[in-house]
Amino acid sequence: MSVEIDARAFRRRAALLIQTFHDKPAAFGDADALVIAVGAQDDDSPYQKNTALQTWLLGYEFTDTVMAVTKAGHLIVHTSTKKASYIEPLAAGSPFPMHMIKRTKEESKLGELMALIKSSGNGASIGMFPKDKIIGKFGTEWTDAVAAAGLAVVDATQGGSMLLAVKDASEVKLMAIAAKTAAAIMQNHFYDAIMAIVEEQRSATHEDMATVMDSILADQIAKFAKKYKFPADADLGLLEWCYFPVVQSGGKYDLRPSASSDTEPLHVGAILCSLGVRYRSYCSNIGRTLLINPTRVQEKNYEFLLEVLGYVVSALRPGVKCRDVYTKTAAYVRTHRPDLEPHLTKSLGFSIGIEFRDAQFALSPKAPESAEVPAGAVFNLTIGLQNLDNPGAKDPRARTYALQVCDTVVVSNERNAVLTADCTREAADVVLFEDEPEEPKPKAKAAAGTSVKREPASTGRGRPSPATTVLKEKTRGKGKQLDESAVQVRREHQRELLRTKTEEGLQRFAAADDDADGKSKDAKPVFRKFEAYRKDTMLPRDAGLRITVDERNQTFLLPVYGLTVPFHINALKNVTKSDEGDYVYLRFNLVSPGQGVGRKEETPFENPTATFIKTLSYRSRDVRGLNDVYKRIQDLKKEATKAESERKDMADIVHQDRLIEVSKFKPVALLDVFARPTMDGKRMPGDLEIHTNGIRYRSRIKADNNIDILFSNIKHLFFQPCDQELIVLLHVHLKHPIMVGKKKSKDFQFYREAQDASFDETGNRRRRQAYGDEDELQQEQDEKRRRIRLNNEFKAFGLKIADAPEAAAAKLSLDIPYRDLSFTGVPFRSNVVIQPTTDCLVHLTEPPFLVISLSEVEIVHLERIQFGLRNFDMVFVFQDFSRVPVHVNSIPASELDTVREWLDSNDILFSEGPVNLNWPAIMKTINENPREFFEKDSWGFLGNGDDDDGSQSEESASEFEHSSEGDAGSSSAYSSADEGSGSDFGGSESGSDAGMSGSASGSGSEDESGEDWDAMEAKTRREEARGGVVKKRGRDDDGDDRGYGGKRARR
Repeated sequence: MSVEIDARAFRRRAALLIQTFHDKPAAFGDADALVIAVGAQDDDSPYQKNTALQTWLLGYEFTDTVMAVTKAGHLIVHTSTKKASYIEPLAAGSPFPMHMIKRTKEESKLGELMALIKSSGNGASIGMFPKDKIIGKFGTEWTDAVAAAGLAVVDATQGGSMLLAVKDASEVKLMAIAAKTAAAIMQNHFYDAIMAIVEEQRSATHEDMATVMDSILADQIAKFAKKYKFPADADLGLLEWCYFPVVQSGGKYDLRPSASSDTEPLHVGAILCSLGVRYRSYCSNIGRTLLINPTRVQEKNYEFLLEVLGYVVSALRPGVKCRDVYTKTAAYVRTHRPDLEPHLTKSLGFSIGIEFRDAQFALSPKAPESAEVPAGAVFNLTIGLQNLDNPGAKDPRARTYALQVCDTVVVSNERNAVLTADCTREAADVVLFEDEPEEPKPKAKAAAGTSVKREPASTGRGRPSPATTVLKEKTRGKGKQLDESAVQVRREHQRELLRTKTEEGLQRFAAADDDADGKSKDAKPVFRKFEAYRKDTMLPRDAGLRITVDERNQTFLLPVYGLTVPFHINALKNVTKSDEGDYVYLRFNLVSPGQGVGRKEETPFENPTATFIKTLSYRSRDVRGLNDVYKRIQDLKKEATKAESERKDMADIVHQDRLIEVSKFKPVALLDVFARPTMDGKRMPGDLEIHTNGIRYRSRIKADNNIDILFSNIKHLFFQPCDQELIVLLHVHLKHPIMVGKKKSKDFQFYREAQDASFDETGNRRRRQAYGDEDELQQEQDEKRRRIRLNNEFKAFGLKIADAPEAAAAKLSLDIPYRDLSFTGVPFRSNVVIQPTTDCLVHLTEPPFLVISLSEVEIVHLERIQFGLRNFDMVFVFQDFSRVPVHVNSIPASELDTVREWLDSNDILFSEGPVNLNWPAIMKTINENPREFFEKDSWGFLGNGDDDDGSQSEESASEFEHSSEGDAGSSSAYSSADEGSGSDFGGSESGSDAGMSGSASGSGSEDESGEDWDAMEAKTRREEARGGVVKKRGRDDDGDDRGYGGKRARR
């Protein structure tokens, strides 16, 4: 596995470590130096402070490595030579000094490390973490070296906990993935597994159930990820358990974090399950209680437990002492349910992160006096009631029970977010009732508000039928609960991205006189000199005091005060001709300061303060001669303009090196494929070959028609399978365009049609074979096999391209679009399917192609986010502000949440607005002074991307609540929703249709545009139940059809 350390995160976190060590010495035991020492890997104690801090800094665990921080703010790293090769590049550009000590097999160099440590401060003590064990040979050498140096070891645990407690946006995102995975397993596996055991009357032990859950994150994780709906942005190979899942029931309950599953059989009653999932070393935890056949007292106790959980979430505020959270919660229980106070667990949770449990921030009476809840911390809340009595139970194992709910919560200055909220914990969802077989009783009329349960049907074996197991209102309110935790996490992440983008922008334009390209901000566009003649002897010999056109030198000569003066054609803005009586007038308008040649740019001048000739006018009676001069100058100007346009168009063309062909053996080739763009405008088959430093497409028809592409010029390589497509293809997106024939191109595609010619059903030509109805199934199976074969062939060839030595050196990889995340939009003129990949957003099915590199995107702005509109637009603004923003229009509003989640998961800053913006004007303003743009409000003027308005668009009109927060124009966004409801169709709507759309006001137009048929039918049934009459627009009370003008409609 390749080790790639996030240099930016390392520098930011190491600087925070050094600053905290300097500012709060008491938290580190007033040590003269802080030491983070990791020995051999300790599988018995995976959660240690040394390992956690090292992982926090580097993203990996480096065994046999010591990192030391001195009072002078230096960072010392002592490790092996190989590990040093990964860490040493981080010193470049580091805001603090770094010293590398490379240990060898012959020399440990611990003496050199001790000398540097003793030079820090008084050199008498080092801060370490006494509870951690440094094992292995290196651990022994380190312990002996510390003792030999005479250094006193002081406890720095409090300082280490302070650093690890506060999570940045990237850490919260990783913990959210872990928490969502844990919630998915609990919701979609554990609940269903318990229901299946109860219904089928099967026997299983606690350990058996835990073992089944443990296998979910094993070899077949991909299958379970799809089945249990793991987060789409999770790398399945990095998901692992924090601990072996715990299942408890039958009167023996242990609510401590160190609990484990025993071999006792599962008992129907109170069943507790807790599990923790870790993603990229960041932990999460969730715990739930299932109640089967509970008494009313047990139900009330569980409902009160949820009340206590809600109270703790609200009491967990930044700045509150950890022990005070427990004290206030105990007082709340004492006030509302004094009988349950003795049963409340002695701890309500703890801080969680890289370490599963940090006791420094435990929510218990024993927490340190100085421990306060920090903003940005993540807590595992474990609210439990233990040793509860159920005296009425017949089964002795059911007479004692416990209740527990565990959730992972992010502490915020605004509102705390529950990361594990995807797994329900409501009483209506976790209570199961199983009826026992009884003697037949007379039927009694059910009381109002209660449901009549059917008497259990015996299976003949003395136990009730599985049909008697009833789940109470499992789907009550399902689908209406807003995942507020995900929205809150996304908001925090977007705010962090905005701050990061602003800081990066200020760094890019650090000097007030430098722009993004490193050029002087005040530097003017390049002044291009056009030379007509180098010497006066080069003037045409026949040029006299008359107007002469010299096409060879792109010059025209004019008589001025008795002299022949040459003017280059690029000095001419335009020439006009007019006839007045017997005279013909020619007016030459020359380029001068203060007037632009085009709308987008002004012509630069070497000395704008010089004297310029703006206009020269001539008249003559020679009508034919002047008409000929006028035509020749016009033609010369057109040729010059065309040449300049071609020069600008070819400016980004680079000269490729020669393709080195494979000579010793036949090159690996993909046979019988077609290329786009086509050569000579004809579609011809050819072969795609892999050579030493690139690939070559060789036409089978014309041997000289080749397309050579070097690996060093390939930016992206895509493989798109033929699933739900007519072609299977390999697409190459280049860094710099190359010429194919007389046209330049940056995208090349090699494809093959997925459907066999014998299966042509278009009617354009007769099929080669005649199939009967009995062969249709075989025909479909053959086509499926053909598609699978094509996919495997093209994918294998794409991997061979990426695995070529020079391609691997260029870090080329094969990217595959995610069809499940696709959405439709209009990037050019037609509505197409747009698909995200790992690094890009693409449309590859038909030209023109769309390839947007996500790493080059500065911000994405979502336009027309209004309640009632069925489409929205997306604008990509690139880090290179000179590039024109890319628009993808008319994306269905139903894809809004998918787009938001995809953008946020790729760390792309996005904003939202109700209207379309004038992006040329915006980019012109930014380019004029980019530093001032980032110093003022940066991208904040576009909106914060809180997706409040967007979430309202997913609700029905009756649930819409107008908010005055957000943009200044938000107050008018709702009122103009109906007026702009036709705008999402662009100009394709006819005038009458637009008029009808605009004339429908109030809730009617909103219902018709925002509700589907099921919602409209449900609304109709509700109104009919109330005795109301639903009237269609255009009908009078008698039911006659009438037009909008009051006239009777035609029958």
